[in-house]
Amino acid sequence: MTETFEQFLQLTQTTSALIAVSDADDRLRYANDAFRSVYFIDPDESPLWPDLMRRNFELARARSRIADFDEWLRSTQSRRGKIGFRAETDLVDGRWLWMTEAVQKNGWMLCIASDKREKHAQPHRRGGFAAICSQSFNATE
Repeated sequence: MTETFEQFLQLTQTTSALIAVSDADDRLRYANDAFRSVYFIDPDESPLWPDLMRRNFELARARSRIADFDEWLRSTQSRRGKIGFRAETDLVDGRWLWMTEAVQKNGWMLCIASDKREKHAQPHRRGGFAAICSQSFNATE
């Protein structure tokens, strides 16, 4: 299992997907380079999520369309970490992310996000895996 875990961690550093794990207190325990870059987190930092959001908002590195940050934070924290969710979220630089959060019963959370532009930049493959297999078989005929 150790080798599998080591390989997994190495793979998370090579992907453009944002990957993070937070504990039950909502403190960042792991984040890959892509996640740290987007949210301006130094390699040795393990901030609490509300502190991270406040810092980025105050430094104008967060979504600027939030009229009342404290109300937004209260509202978001009342839902955060209770159940998993999937949603779109935007960044101050104009990018849109597709964010998925999975929550365990003990409160630990996995967050994975991908840049929606990457998805739309790739040619659409109708039918997913079945279509890919079909294309492969048809190519050999």
